[in-house]
Amino acid sequence: MNIDCNHHVASFCREDVGDEERYLVDDTPLGLTGEYTFVYTYPLSAAARFNHPLITSAGSIDILLIAKADYEYIYAEEDAACGETPNIPGMLNRDRSEGPYGIWGHCLSDLYFEEIQIDSEKKIITFCIGS
Repeated sequence: MNIDCNHHVASFCREDVGDEERYLVDDTPLGLTGEYTFVYTYPLSAAARFNHPLITSAGSIDILLIAKADYEYIYAEEDAACGETPNIPGMLNRDRSEGPYGIWGHCLSDLYFEEIQIDSEKKIITFCIGS
């Protein structure tokens, strides 16, 4: 199952989602039950994987709230491991960091959720992230 979306990662919150068609995520239960592995690859040199329990009533908003918290954790862990990474001289993109995830090219504030990809059989959730 793929769910299209277009939401800013750093500022995403439940209150910002309305009834307009441009809000592609909602509280409609997805029927996912059990522990799912959330996998993040962009903009990371090493994939990050976190397990989260989901209940049947969880909707796509809930998935993005979990993913936002994971991204905040990834960036915080990277900064804790190697300090804040400055931008590449003369550019608006951050330099590659040498922490556990090897973040490259984008600050958290640059990222957008573009699609949620759910593999219910393998219990894996991945994301298409834009910037």
